[in-house]
Amino acid sequence: MSKNEFDFIYKTFNCYAQNKGLEIHLFNIDWYNAIVGPKFFLNYPANTLACLVISQPSMFEKAFIPFIKNHWPSEDKFSLELEDKENEPIKSNSFPDPLDTCMKLVFNDMAKLLPDHEMDIIHDFDMTYMRRPKILMQTAGHVAGAVYMYRKEDLYTTAQRTDPAANSPEQVEDSWMEGKKIFPVCLHPQYGGWFALRGVIIFKGISCVSLEKPVPREILQSKEQIKELLELYNHHWKNNAFRDVITATEKYSTLQQKYFSTPPADRVQFLKCIINEC
Repeated sequence: MSKNEFDFIYKTFNCYAQNKGLEIHLFNIDWYNAIVGPKFFLNYPANTLACLVISQPSMFEKAFIPFIKNHWPSEDKFSLELEDKENEPIKSNSFPDPLDTCMKLVFNDMAKLLPDHEMDIIHDFDMTYMRRPKILMQTAGHVAGAVYMYRKEDLYTTAQRTDPAANSPEQVEDSWMEGKKIFPVCLHPQYGGWFALRGVIIFKGISCVSLEKPVPREILQSKEQIKELLELYNHHWKNNAFRDVITATEKYSTLQQKYFSTPPADRVQFLKCIINEC
């Protein structure tokens, strides 16, 4: 595929995405498969083109609230029927999270913009029959150059990873990690932690061997900052402090933060209040 064809796909998706508070990044599936283990391997031909979709802070007001206002039925459960790429009905009550249902509609509408291409869609909430994520979204975000994924390994030099006793000009106190699983976390260069990795659209049959691989922008300047980020994310994620380790150009609105902090069982009533502006 030529650069002009890549540009056409990007511009077509990006125009739609911007109106929904989303951003997109094209990437080569080989970049992802080269990092993940066999359990998370995406079984597509070499150099298959994929598109990462990220929600910006404005997605809540640009996409989710309009979706709720336009499709909220008289009863407490969604009964909206969507059509997937095979034109089979999908009951939204199969997706108990209203935001998941909204994203499914958004992704399907995006795919319809390029009807000549066959695509597979993988959402961040999609699981295998073994209850394993179908894709590691943070890894996809990193290889696509959209975000930078920080891991505990980033606290050490190459020498320290093989020899913990090796000296480093910048030592960090790491006793808080002993015996604990430390999950990685991504930062966006503009939004810090105020974003979400929503899914990937895979273009079946399109080879992107000529697509230039981006280098993810390193955002934090010191190992102490990385330590702080990992500690906040792994042990204090509910207070959102990890999202503010850098100054974001835009953050979730107060309304959006209230929604995500509301227990799932109470979100139906919360959404009714949004609709009725109570």
